[in-house]
Amino acid sequence: MRMWVRRPCARAYDPERGGRCDRKMRGGLRVLWPLLIVIAGCVWPSLVPAQSHPVIGAAGAAAATAKRTHAPVTSIAVVKLDEEKTTEMKITLVSRTEDKLIFVPGELPVGIRKELPIRHIEQLFFQIKIELGKLELALRKQDWETCIQLLGPAVRPLLPYLDVPNNNGAELSLQLGDAMIRLADVKSRTAVTEAEKTAVDNLYKQAYAVLRYVARAEWAKESALASLKGCRCLLALRKPKTARAQWEKIPQPVPGDAAYGLYWLVKGELEAEKGDFRLAMDGAVKSLCFANKDIDTFPDALALSARCYEELQMWHRARDVYYELARLFPKTDWSRNATNRLQYIMAQGLTKKEEEVPIEYVFFKYAEDMNKLVTDFLEGRVGEGKGRKADAFKTPKKTTEQQIQEELDGERENDASPPATRGSPLEPAPPARTPVRTVR
Repeated sequence: MRMWVRRPCARAYDPERGGRCDRKMRGGLRVLWPLLIVIAGCVWPSLVPAQSHPVIGAAGAAAATAKRTHAPVTSIAVVKLDEEKTTEMKITLVSRTEDKLIFVPGELPVGIRKELPIRHIEQLFFQIKIELGKLELALRKQDWETCIQLLGPAVRPLLPYLDVPNNNGAELSLQLGDAMIRLADVKSRTAVTEAEKTAVDNLYKQAYAVLRYVARAEWAKESALASLKGCRCLLALRKPKTARAQWEKIPQPVPGDAAYGLYWLVKGELEAEKGDFRLAMDGAVKSLCFANKDIDTFPDALALSARCYEELQMWHRARDVYYELARLFPKTDWSRNATNRLQYIMAQGLTKKEEEVPIEYVFFKYAEDMNKLVTDFLEGRVGEGKGRKADAFKTPKKTTEQQIQEELDGERENDASPPATRGSPLEPAPPARTPVRTVR
């Protein structure tokens, strides 16, 4: 059977040529036609937005204008469809804007990207892969480097999403920031060269960056704790003005709140940085008396109060607090530092004379001969701390990245006022005052 195919017309329609055009123009149209189809396919979705769900829509142009792209994170989102209905979805987060999450359905970051308004999310459960047994063991041993190695890869991809309500990443992220601070505290006590000191500062900066992300989780109790720990990082980085400005923005917690002891401890450290040791003592006492004796604040508040007693030349009270600190936390940096200070006070004979204030009004109520107790304690610790210097006392609308960078940039702040007036010139003075920072 013979098939008839109509031969293409030799000329296309052209009014200026009597209704015809030549073969060259017809060939040009053949080349341009596929390009026009591709352009139309790209433009049409943005002109007609597709809504596949009353809450969740295709990302389209919104995804193209997303501010940040992050490592993919698999999670389960509990999404509110309306006032009565919710649904669970397994999604992989790939990016976000200020108020929306960009995700791909399923466990793989491959497929059609969609967007989910954060205001419609009730809960978000990240799929976190971490060896909790090893982490718990490292925490008990105070092996901060191992803690960071275990927490870092699992936690860092979650940081951009911590402000999403009711997620399970805030607590572990706070642990990561805290481990970084503690490791920096340990390294700072042995840092001698400029390279070592720079490495310590970098650790504090990394901890601060993590904590600032946690602080954005305003729905969680970890938010206030992270803000306060961030203030301690700034103090360790010699930025007391920035630390005070941030502390003043934190609402004062009430007794019983998780952040109460840390709030007043930071207040005390800020005042000690200025040289006002009476106000610093007030902050330390509030932290001690109303906190729940949290290991995160109680030893540091004791150390701060003892340091304030030294600066105010109240040697008997300094001796008593250092004794308790050394006795309560053996084999820790708190104990080692307290022991060093006790050795100094006893060697100088600063507590030989009876205290003017009766002993029952001292912070710790003792009827015993405290000088004898301290001497016996130090003799039982012969050799420990020998040849060591007394350790310093340490404390440690824009995008989050820009805000962190601006707060960490700039020169060191030096706003410390002159030291508080000391007592009688006949009394030996303690070593030159150093910034009050945490001891671990």
